[in-house]
Amino acid sequence: IHPDPKLAPGPPSSVLRSSSDHKVTFQATQEAVRGTTVPKTKASITTSGNAKSKMTEPLSTPPACEPKSPSSTAEKQSQATSLGKVKLDSQYTPAISSTSLPVQSPPPHLTQVVLPVDDITSPGQFGVRLVEQETQLNSLLEKMLMTPPQTVQGWKVGRRETVAVVDQEIWYRGLAVRKMGEQFEVYLLDYGGLITVAPDQMRPLPADCAVLPAATYQVCLAGLGPRAGEKWAEEEGKLMGEILNSSADYKLGVEFVGQVEGGRWAVRMRGLEDKEDIGQLLLGG
Repeated sequence: IHPDPKLAPGPPSSVLRSSSDHKVTFQATQEAVRGTTVPKTKASITTSGNAKSKMTEPLSTPPACEPKSPSSTAEKQSQATSLGKVKLDSQYTPAISSTSLPVQSPPPHLTQVVLPVDDITSPGQFGVRLVEQETQLNSLLEKMLMTPPQTVQGWKVGRRETVAVVDQEIWYRGLAVRKMGEQFEVYLLDYGGLITVAPDQMRPLPADCAVLPAATYQVCLAGLGPRAGEKWAEEEGKLMGEILNSSADYKLGVEFVGQVEGGRWAVRMRGLEDKEDIGQLLLGG
């Protein structure tokens, strides 16, 4: 991989991991709603070890990944007050979005990320949750656990419908992405990743469970892209996972830059205390 001014589209959504890859996340959630403490920071970044040595050539840094400079005062004010209106001219795997939940509004400041980051396909396709929003999410999951969504006689899953879905006895909010025979592929809106479920594992999402935006922000790392004409390699996603999830005590921050075409949030990530930049680590420092 080497610097190149063009981006290739990321891998399709179908490469997101199945439910077996989310057992750690489900177990942590189960503990949270049953009264035990879930560690807020379970991973870290290190500048030593094998992570950096595995990438012998830098990732590309296409100019198109950077936000456009506003040309007028009005545009500057709009950019400063609404990250959602900032568009970046790059091609990434589209976000899987629900039209039934409130629109996400990420904080304008550097904020702490929940670790471990489990939903990683590549630097151009991964998901993060924010520590400052975890209390609300855990309260929602606890409510769904204590009062499961009701079965509705004659209800059938609609096209890309936002649903309540149960996995390992825990109810989640999901989006029915596609039907596969007698089963459905569902994207977990608050945790990221796809799971395959039977129709009886889904129910209509109650209105009082649709008041919070999706907790997972589907993001891409700003300023990085694969070699022109190619997709991200699997090893690059694994490398990023090793960097993000290498220690239990590290405090990792995320800064939202804007949105790329397809709805994914472009972000920069760095340590809250040591200011170590994740993009620079992936580039080899």
